[in-house]
Amino acid sequence: MSGTSGKKQCSICGKWFGRGLGRHQVACERDFKSAQHDAAFELVNALAGAGGSQDNQTYVNNPTVHNLQSTETSNPHNTAPGDINLQQDDSTYFGTPGPTESESPTEVEFGDIRIEYHPKSRIPTKFQTFEEYIQDSPPPVIPEQKPWKPFRSRLDFEVAELALDAALNKTQANQLIKLIQRAVDNSDLDPFTLKNGAEMEKLWDRASVLRTNFEKHEFTMPYKDTEQTFEILMRDPWDWAIDIIKDRMLAPQFSWDAQIQSFWNGDYWERFFDEPWSAKLFWDTQSTLPDDPNAKVLAFVLYADKTKLSSFGTAKGYPIVARLGNLPVGIRNSDGYGGGRVVGWLPIVHEDTAETRKPGFVNFKNAVWHQAFTIFLAKIAEYSEVGHWVPCGDDTSRWLWPAILILSADYEEMSVMALTRGVRSLLPCPKCLVPNKELSNLSLTFPHRTQKQSENDFHEALKLTRAGKQEDYLKNKGLRMVKNSMWTVKNMDLHRALSYDTLHFDDNGLWEDHYFKTFKLMIQHRQDISKVDKRFRNMPRWHDLNHFESVMNITFNDGSKNRDISKIFLFAAHDILTEDGDSSGYLLLLCLRSYLNIRMYADFNRHTEKTLLAGRKELEDKLTPIMEKYITSVRLSTLSSDENSGSEEDGGGDEETLGIKSWNFPKLHLRQHLFDNIEDKGASRNSSTKINEKMHGPLKTSYHDRSNLKNFGEQILKFDHRLMISGQIRSNIDALDGYVRDLLADPEDASTTTHSIRESPQSLAYDEYRQLGSGLPPCTFEEFQAAHQQDPAFTRFRLKLGEFMTKFLPIYGISLPNGKAIKFQAEDMITEYRFLKVTYRCTADWQLKTSYLRCNPNFYGHPRYDCVLVNSEPQPYFARLVCIFTCIVNNQEYPLALVQPYLPVTPGLSQSQRKCDNDLELHRLRENFRSECEFVSVHTFIRGAVLIYSDEDTNSQFPSRDYFLFDLLDEDMFCRGRAILNSKK
Repeated sequence: MSGTSGKKQCSICGKWFGRGLGRHQVACERDFKSAQHDAAFELVNALAGAGGSQDNQTYVNNPTVHNLQSTETSNPHNTAPGDINLQQDDSTYFGTPGPTESESPTEVEFGDIRIEYHPKSRIPTKFQTFEEYIQDSPPPVIPEQKPWKPFRSRLDFEVAELALDAALNKTQANQLIKLIQRAVDNSDLDPFTLKNGAEMEKLWDRASVLRTNFEKHEFTMPYKDTEQTFEILMRDPWDWAIDIIKDRMLAPQFSWDAQIQSFWNGDYWERFFDEPWSAKLFWDTQSTLPDDPNAKVLAFVLYADKTKLSSFGTAKGYPIVARLGNLPVGIRNSDGYGGGRVVGWLPIVHEDTAETRKPGFVNFKNAVWHQAFTIFLAKIAEYSEVGHWVPCGDDTSRWLWPAILILSADYEEMSVMALTRGVRSLLPCPKCLVPNKELSNLSLTFPHRTQKQSENDFHEALKLTRAGKQEDYLKNKGLRMVKNSMWTVKNMDLHRALSYDTLHFDDNGLWEDHYFKTFKLMIQHRQDISKVDKRFRNMPRWHDLNHFESVMNITFNDGSKNRDISKIFLFAAHDILTEDGDSSGYLLLLCLRSYLNIRMYADFNRHTEKTLLAGRKELEDKLTPIMEKYITSVRLSTLSSDENSGSEEDGGGDEETLGIKSWNFPKLHLRQHLFDNIEDKGASRNSSTKINEKMHGPLKTSYHDRSNLKNFGEQILKFDHRLMISGQIRSNIDALDGYVRDLLADPEDASTTTHSIRESPQSLAYDEYRQLGSGLPPCTFEEFQAAHQQDPAFTRFRLKLGEFMTKFLPIYGISLPNGKAIKFQAEDMITEYRFLKVTYRCTADWQLKTSYLRCNPNFYGHPRYDCVLVNSEPQPYFARLVCIFTCIVNNQEYPLALVQPYLPVTPGLSQSQRKCDNDLELHRLRENFRSECEFVSVHTFIRGAVLIYSDEDTNSQFPSRDYFLFDLLDEDMFCRGRAILNSKK
């Protein structure tokens, strides 16, 4: 600490000062409070808007007066629940009206957080401010000094790691090692000691025993008159979990107790759901454990699905992926150590064409799957009965009770897991008892399936003497005559563990297979097809948004692409399928809008009681009646067509082609279970198959690059295990590097003293919320204006900027030079920038997010001038970037921007346009004249935005072009769009 001798540290930002601390701390505290106040104010608007309240900050654009401040910087269960079983119920949690003296701090402010732990944990309720909650993190752990063992040096490991990642064979590895031996300087600190590839193989084998490895288990199953032998390759999921639980570095990250998390919304404590332990199912599972504070739930998240390993699908794999629901999502959903791992490789029954689809053979395939899974779950099943004491990585012994909290699967795999009979059965839903004919009727609800009832039905069938009667009995229940492996695990309900999957039910399901195909049938005119493709082609480019040249004659099997197409299509077809021209097409567009709203709610990473209520209302009050109206419309159109064509002998028209029968399918019905799933398991990302299907890629790579294409299962898993070991060692090395870097940090050096802050995505220094980039060489105002002389936006640029700065500086208490108005001279310098990074707090999940903004006349061959949401009084407004620059006043540099405002459209619209905008919830904006561009501080930018050109025929009286706000861009913009919509009501 010698470097800080005689210096004092700012209590707010942590920087050290030899002098000037008092003046700095006053400014620092003002900036900090301003940023926190504005962030909280943003949050109020978002929560009110997303929840459907009209009493919120409106977003009507009025850029005439600007506020130049920065904008950045449920059942709480007061009593313990009674006897709770794991069967699904329809009860909801409600917020309590407010804190009482016994349970809450004396003063409660908006956004304060209350965390109530399960009563069996004996942990008292905790209260935190919003800032404390979002920055809360476990204490650091001192890492191992030599985490690369059993490799003799770090260099040895890193060379072996590279060879493993690159899938080098032994010959290539030998050559690599020889080259390094010739070039390396054999220092004592980090020597290179590997001699050849064979030695490296032995070291990987030694390292492999550090964690639970794969083993082969064989079993036989009878089919007709023969016994068939199968094998399952698996690393025992219990032992795999214990390896992670005993890891010292991961130990502080575990959450062992169910929690009810709430925030003070100004009126009452409103519950919110994000991680699995914040949801109902974790709470209910812990309620079944012994009344002992050491008894904890070990929550498994399991996924299984077949995948094609070879290009033509002749080679297939059937991986089981496991994750631990006690770890936070950043670790659990990663592919690093502590994240998802392949823990099993299920057998695939050979399809005999003579047996395919026969009920007996289908039952046989399901029986093989469940016998293999029974072996896989053996230890979990055993310890679910009595628990097991485990010494954890934090030196605390816990009585762990394993439970399968989440089953992640597509519909076909869900049917295998639940042993329901699939899409054509009488009761096709694995979650409830909806009859097949009512799948498209979203207005009706049906009793939930329960594991207890399914077991009872199976045992009742066993009492029947003939196999045919057994089959018929279970057929009426929608079940198969096979014993379910999940029944061996206590503390769980199979049907409740099955989870909603946005990838297969929405993006690659309802949208790709139904909405989009039907839209393509409706849009047949070449001119209309060309218009849709053109609008997709002209869609503004944006970070993490797929760009398409055309979509109408192409199909995609990529979930992220299908999701983006569905969002953009609404804006591309808004004036093609009109109410006058195609009533059924217009109704389907209304269905799409409601579907997209629900899809956006499904993507929220943190749900409150209000957002869940808003999502349910969207489903029940909007999508359901519109879908019914659409299906009725198509049916009447079909009947009319039949009468005109005289096709009565055919029994009516081709309903499936026209979209009647096709809407009666499980993936539409499963939408009814979406919000129950979020209340049960937290955010949808906790149970999504998307993160698991990404793991198929490395398996395919191992098949092609690390196997001889024969008996490939064992070879793939051998290298997968090595990759896991490599990932663990790498994680420990990175932790050691960070620990050493912090120890050597100089508190006077911002690049080192803020290391831990910079590593945290939820903490930034104030000036890091807005960062300029891609700067051009400084030039004079004269040179700058000459370069832009053809653009009306830059008319009188230097004089207008002086006028703006003269008003701007006093707002912040900054004195004008010599007390006079600012007048820039032609020879004064200005620096233009082409990039701006804006960090903001997302109103949907309260996390810091980043907008990457371009203001570039030639960005990869295209001009790109992004749009922003600007903070202003009385309301924020949207604008397009024209120029980003810095100028200097009194030796102080100020980051500013010239923007072109966009105003809400009121005049010049036809009645049909107004109705369409209202029905499709489109927020229409009109660009202001180019000559009326305005100066703003970049610190007034709330976030980036996307405005979509309407591409309509406009009234000649209003030559400016109209745009639509792309409110489906992300969850934050969706919340802001909801606030705009509510302000219009």
